[in-house]
Amino acid sequence: TAAGRPAPHQSLKGFHKRAVTHLAFSGDGTLLASIGKDDARSIAVYNWASGTLVATAKGDGKQVLGLAFSPLGNEVASCGVRTVKFWRLQGRNLTPKAGIMGTKPVPVLGGVGSLSRSSSLAAMPKSEKKTKKKKKKTTAKKKKKPSKSEPDKSGKKKGKKKGKKKQGSSSSKNAAKSGSMAGKLQTFTCIQWQAGTSEGSAHEAVAGTAGGELYVFNSESRNLAGVVLAHRTSDESRKSSVLSIAMAHPGSRFHCVTGAGDGSITFWSRAWEELGSLSAPGDAPVVALSLRSDDVKLLCGTMACEIHEMTCPSTAAARAAAGSSLSAAEMAAAPNQGGANATRTLVRGHHNFELWGLATHPFLREYATVGDDQTLRLWDVTSRCQAAPTVSLPAMARACDYYPGQDPTAGESVCHIAVGFGGSVGRGRSKRDGCIRVYKFYRAEVGKGSQTAGAGEHGSFLYRT
Repeated sequence: TAAGRPAPHQSLKGFHKRAVTHLAFSGDGTLLASIGKDDARSIAVYNWASGTLVATAKGDGKQVLGLAFSPLGNEVASCGVRTVKFWRLQGRNLTPKAGIMGTKPVPVLGGVGSLSRSSSLAAMPKSEKKTKKKKKKTTAKKKKKPSKSEPDKSGKKKGKKKGKKKQGSSSSKNAAKSGSMAGKLQTFTCIQWQAGTSEGSAHEAVAGTAGGELYVFNSESRNLAGVVLAHRTSDESRKSSVLSIAMAHPGSRFHCVTGAGDGSITFWSRAWEELGSLSAPGDAPVVALSLRSDDVKLLCGTMACEIHEMTCPSTAAARAAAGSSLSAAEMAAAPNQGGANATRTLVRGHHNFELWGLATHPFLREYATVGDDQTLRLWDVTSRCQAAPTVSLPAMARACDYYPGQDPTAGESVCHIAVGFGGSVGRGRSKRDGCIRVYKFYRAEVGKGSQTAGAGEHGSFLYRT
């Protein structure tokens, strides 16, 4: 490196003719797998240190959304639009085999609220369980099947309706409630391999789906082994796509962490019990996760172009919230992470298409930006960070300008920022195109301390210390 900046160490070129969309290192770091954006979605494996192209293969042309190397280093898993594939490294060839959903139902493993369900069931007295079963039997006996010719209150006869009954979501709901469900070929958004020291765990891959489930595959048989209702409930009252998976290190108290499109982050045990959950700031979709080896901190990347450092929930807090007691050994082993929901934003920025508007303050070392992500942001030049909360705009913006002023009634320094709306991309004209809105930023002295800020509907308050 020169002056603290990373310098290129190795260049791998010649195979991919277009963009490289996905990369994955092997467990020992010697091999690097890549997916290209050519028509076939070709895959390549390099020995990156020597620059050698080890193996190549052509894909099926379907869009690839995830890529991961197996812990043993002899297999690569990929997933995408209606596809899950396992690529076996054999000499200079990569032999693909598709994941098999099968027609028979597979077990539903743990899932959302699994810890609270198991703890409440364990805490329930046996007498209550028996009475509940008896009530179900008596109600079943009382129910009488209506006869085919029995008239209803309107005088019409009840008969069998012709036509096939609708199948699909209702059958999957019933199957999920019964503890098993059939796999569904859908969009698979991300994939990772199970972390473990045993050879058996090294042959299991976990894929996130657009339907909010986790599919567990056995790479040797390629069969679907189980389904986890990770970010959806059995009755589908809550459902969000799984966008990211981070496997924990061997020996960790967590098994993995998953992030969803609704901003939810869930921590899982090896039995696929829910150990705790967090929410990304602003409920932004979580597209990247990285768990620290000591299980204390989690890095979270969102579609809002932000990276947050979050504190992981402790095992004790998760079980206490679920109503389950923790043993003395578990209490001693769980680290003390005071402030379980503490979040520190490391990176902020514009996202979505282009950045257009830029205006600097006439006197102060700050500037404002607007763009296609429909946000107005105020930046501090000295700290290189946002100086005020992000202001959500009603449409895309193309221009902005500063006007410093003074509010005689409030006795505060007021800064006006004009924003010009327009330039919708790929959606035609918006109702706000051609509109100009002026926002106010108030400044006030609050004494010694750190700089803080708060936002209003059409104005933001910036407190200087």
